[in-house]
Amino acid sequence: MRFYAVIALGYIGPDAKDTIPALIKSLKDLDPSIRSVTFDALARVGKGSGGAVVPVLVEGLKSEDSKERLRAARAVEMLGPEAKAATPQLAEMLNARDAESRLIATYALGAIGPEAKEAVPALLRLQNDRFEQNRVQAVVALLKIAPESEMQITPALLKQVKTQIEEEKRTGGRRIGPGRGSGSADSKWVESYGHMLRGNKLYE
Repeated sequence: MRFYAVIALGYIGPDAKDTIPALIKSLKDLDPSIRSVTFDALARVGKGSGGAVVPVLVEGLKSEDSKERLRAARAVEMLGPEAKAATPQLAEMLNARDAESRLIATYALGAIGPEAKEAVPALLRLQNDRFEQNRVQAVVALLKIAPESEMQITPALLKQVKTQIEEEKRTGGRRIGPGRGSGSADSKWVESYGHMLRGNKLYE
């Protein structure tokens, strides 16, 4: 039941902000599936809270569990500029050994935008990544964060990215990413789902 309660609170979004403390505690749940969905729920519920959930997401970026790191990075991406405090940890993530971590970090930094200028040097280095998608997304992030860095981007790579951007604009295409789903909900549902979480002995 706790698993579905976490998911439901995520879909409710900011209207469920009173359950943020319970959601944060869910990150310590013994069930990895619950910890996994909690990152997404925190981003959805914490949206617009002035970065209140960012510290716990930054801790998630430091996790020894690679799946949790990726979940935390996706949650940061959903928060966008509100998660600017996560920039140093995301910049460090660009040096990760696994390609997926580097890629997800570029998405998150691009979503933060100009507030992530601290990561520009690391993104410029990623132009030499062995994987094309990582190279491309590093440039996309750079153009969002610091357009003035264009002069430091490899000409061929810059041309490739700009061509892709224009094509996406023309066709209406976009990268499929985490949903931003949220909506209003009767307070009784928020209270009910929050109770499901607090009902676990872990939160007593």
